[in-house]
Amino acid sequence: MLEDLEVLLENGPREGGTDAEKSAASYIRRTLADLGLAVQSEQVPLPEDATSENLWVTFGDGPVQVLIGAHYDTVRTSPGADDNGSGVIGLLELARRLDRDPIAGLTVTVVFFGAEERTFGMTPEDHHYGSRLRGATLENANQLPDWMISLDMVGGTHPLTGVSLTGTDQSAVDVIVTAGESIGLEVERLERGEISDHATFAKLGVPSVFVWRPGNPGYHTEEDAAVDGATLVENLKLIEAALKILGE
Repeated sequence: MLEDLEVLLENGPREGGTDAEKSAASYIRRTLADLGLAVQSEQVPLPEDATSENLWVTFGDGPVQVLIGAHYDTVRTSPGADDNGSGVIGLLELARRLDRDPIAGLTVTVVFFGAEERTFGMTPEDHHYGSRLRGATLENANQLPDWMISLDMVGGTHPLTGVSLTGTDQSAVDVIVTAGESIGLEVERLERGEISDHATFAKLGVPSVFVWRPGNPGYHTEEDAAVDGATLVENLKLIEAALKILGE
């Protein structure tokens, strides 16, 4: 995972629509393709004629549909090791593990979202372009998942938190908390506004949770340049425990 992170950080900030973001997308695609996985993608239109890209791979053929996502872009002022290189490298490793050992009862789609961060005009709507497009596309096709998990900013040493969109279904948070208990890990609960890609799916009625380690003092600055390796492993154990619960 740390080797993956080194590659993501090579081109500096990965703001949505930039060459650096496209380089990160190319690395994600190449890494997944090298596993022999069928990578699907869609172009994400952005303001000022720019584009980003969503990429995804799917594992298993169980009746329960789970979408797990992480955004790979950053704000223009930060290399984004934690926000959200940590989520991306976690999902790349999860893909490696699911490729070796799919979880019974589930169809798991691992999505790498482009252009999550606020950018361009910096208005309240200039964000979450990738997840909004993926959500709208799935809704129009009547293919929304049964569950959604967003892995975002999980590379620090602060306690894990399961975040729901304010006023929406709490059941995905319940799953994450129960998964933590099953591996001896405490997960805190929180309700917040539209601060990660889970919000798109929560608004569409999908039980959704944002898995987060808040409190990084380098958040959205040039200081966000490293992650804690031990927590990356802990994150994976939590997600794998949650998936096993969902597959039961």
